[in-house]
Amino acid sequence: MRHTAAAESSATESNLSYEIRGGGLINIAMIILAAGLSARMGRFKPLLPVGEYPAVLRCVRVASKAGVQDITVVTGHLHERVESLLSAEAPDVRLVLNRRYEDGMFTSVQTGVLSLAEETDGFFLLPADCCAAAPETLAALIGEFAKADMKAVAHPVCNGQRGHPPLVPAGHSRDIISYNGENGLRGSLGTLYSVEVETGDPGILLDMDTPEDYAALLEYLKIKTDTGKR
Repeated sequence: MRHTAAAESSATESNLSYEIRGGGLINIAMIILAAGLSARMGRFKPLLPVGEYPAVLRCVRVASKAGVQDITVVTGHLHERVESLLSAEAPDVRLVLNRRYEDGMFTSVQTGVLSLAEETDGFFLLPADCCAAAPETLAALIGEFAKADMKAVAHPVCNGQRGHPPLVPAGHSRDIISYNGENGLRGSLGTLYSVEVETGDPGILLDMDTPEDYAALLEYLKIKTDTGKR
């Protein structure tokens, strides 16, 4: 099923709130995955500069601008550096250490989901290098998620291609935590009812898996490519 995004919210910026049918506010969380080795990139992706901010901090700021206040960053490789940055720049962010990060990204997904507050209604899953989505895109996904009564995974789509971040009903937390099949996150979400939300946002398709991908993301955001080491 595919929808065109149109967010319905009240208030502004970091104080946005979203209503479900019949009234009542919903609680949306963001899980940012910043634990991996960045082997293909050759540099630690969460701390690569994207304009004024490292990628992981840009993700935090995008979530905040979309009205998401419950933000968790899952750390692993070089966790001390990520924790130091966020403790200084985003002290309200929850930091969770995944000691199994070398076993793949899905262990970080499961670690983050395990940390969610009980009152959470839905949660985004965002790799730290997928930092080019617009705040308006996240807000629109929340709006569509609310329209679907929080029962479907809302996948952002641009020109027919799925991107990041999906918005997952908290009711499926146990399904993700217990999943041990193939294809990690994609495999686990593939077992769940979902809707596709056409966002018109090419940023949802961009990542920093390789130096070429990084340069393309910076070019999309009109940021001068950084060739230094970090």
